[in-house]
Amino acid sequence: MASSVIVERNVEVPMRDATLTRANVFRSSGGGRVPTVLVRTPYSKDAVLGQTTTLDPFRAIDAGFAVVFQDVRGRFESDGELAIFEEATDGVDSIAWVAGQPWCDGNVGMTGSSYLGLVQWLAAAQRPPSLRTIVPINIGRPPYMHELCYASGGIFKLGYVLWLISQFFGPETARRRVSAGRADSDEIRRVLGASDHVEDLARWRPLPTLPLFLENPVAEWYEAAIRDDAASGDDPDALSEHFAKIDLPVLNVGGWYDYFLPGTLTNFTRMRENVGLEGADNEQRLLIGPWDHMLNSRSAEYDFGFAAGAAAMDFTGYQLAHFSHFLNADTKRQALLPRVRIFVMGENVWRDEEDWPLKRSRPEAWYLQRNWRLSTERPAADERPDHYLYDPAEPAPTLGGAVGLPGLVQGINVGPHDQRPLEARPDVLVYTSELLRRPFEVTGPLNCTLYAATSASDTDWIVRLCDVHPNGASRIVAEGTLRARHRNGAGRSSAVRPGGAERYEIAMAATSNVFLPGHRIRVDITSSSFPYLEPNPNTGHRLGEDGTDEIVPALQTIFHDPARPSQLLLPVVPR
Repeated sequence: MASSVIVERNVEVPMRDATLTRANVFRSSGGGRVPTVLVRTPYSKDAVLGQTTTLDPFRAIDAGFAVVFQDVRGRFESDGELAIFEEATDGVDSIAWVAGQPWCDGNVGMTGSSYLGLVQWLAAAQRPPSLRTIVPINIGRPPYMHELCYASGGIFKLGYVLWLISQFFGPETARRRVSAGRADSDEIRRVLGASDHVEDLARWRPLPTLPLFLENPVAEWYEAAIRDDAASGDDPDALSEHFAKIDLPVLNVGGWYDYFLPGTLTNFTRMRENVGLEGADNEQRLLIGPWDHMLNSRSAEYDFGFAAGAAAMDFTGYQLAHFSHFLNADTKRQALLPRVRIFVMGENVWRDEEDWPLKRSRPEAWYLQRNWRLSTERPAADERPDHYLYDPAEPAPTLGGAVGLPGLVQGINVGPHDQRPLEARPDVLVYTSELLRRPFEVTGPLNCTLYAATSASDTDWIVRLCDVHPNGASRIVAEGTLRARHRNGAGRSSAVRPGGAERYEIAMAATSNVFLPGHRIRVDITSSSFPYLEPNPNTGHRLGEDGTDEIVPALQTIFHDPARPSQLLLPVVPR
């Protein structure tokens, strides 16, 4: 144990253009040079202690490390202007500064969640010589603007973006504008207060004319995000080029109810395939809990048990074991962590695995059937399609899942909420299996093949997998979304033919869930989730062009016949 700790506040960390950023340094009073963990944050270096996603600096010091918490450029105590998503150069400069300090032995690691994970990937792609490993938590893959603002399938995360700006990025920008005399003193209150009214803000059309941001210019990137509607989010060459630049071991951390889960899993699998890194396959690590974006394992409706919590599984100790292996000399190294550690929901246990996806899983098709059945039997020849009316003026509300919305920093609005209030709506179709007689494990990526038609030029499809408990609760396990015009991939938009049947491949992220005996498997299909997702106006126009008068309802048709067998492909683990 360290006899005492030295804390140096607001230490100046100069960037190459002479801009001064500032950091808090935690180190032992015992002297000597030790490996150091760097955390770069836009959310205030003075507010991170005690947060679930933050490395405990005092335990890190006891384990033989120093820790540096730094305000990124243009945030809180650091000078300059924030350039969101443009953190690569400052990351390299910050790592070099840390490595050159008399208390650092030249070996640097990084950790942090969400934007704090993004800055790690951007710095790592520059190959700074002193950076040895990173621990990005709950962050997606590049391109980051698109990943931040759009759900898989190209639907704008409207409510999430409005909440992110009004509660996290906007208030500090407003404070700086007020301090510089560029805004009146109430701007901070107006922006921060808007986080309590996200649903009202999300109803405004057209999107770029939202008065909050026109009158309080605290997020210039909001309009850029809307223009990013057609940007490519699935360019395999760009992804390969990005990961080929990174030659580090990475501990990827995510949650089954985190909206960045697909990117977290992609980051892990692509780094394992990284031919530019010797031993890449062996050095990459993955940890997935039953967590939301803030590593909560409890929602307003459900608790996965004490062991599920980040504190109970000792997330700080888990990170320190990783840093010990990759930052220390051979004589001080701890053993490698398990390659993959996942929390298996339903049974509510942690389990170590050798790969992801699991090689022993087997794809099994579950088909939509007449009479609202879900079965492994292929549909009969006389199956008739099902219909519902989707009205963008009366969208189905968001109810749990992997979302980001206000509410005790997301906690009460995220996770395995009971979907029965939504399933009672006429614009939600529900297909349910027979009662299960034995445990049925689903672990791995989920996909839905949906054969559908719409009366509109464009629309959205939302598919949910639910675990129906014996008491009737229909708890969401995973969700997939797709904007119809993006059915051929982001960047290759094409209008749909009104009334024409189309095949839609809908990625549903991934899960690990055991459907227990006495439970049922359920699939819900709808076209909206408001305010988290922007309700598709069904016009086929580019995002942000439509006003409230332009939106049109759409008659939706779901097919499940032998020629068009709509199905959910589940990765089943034999038992």
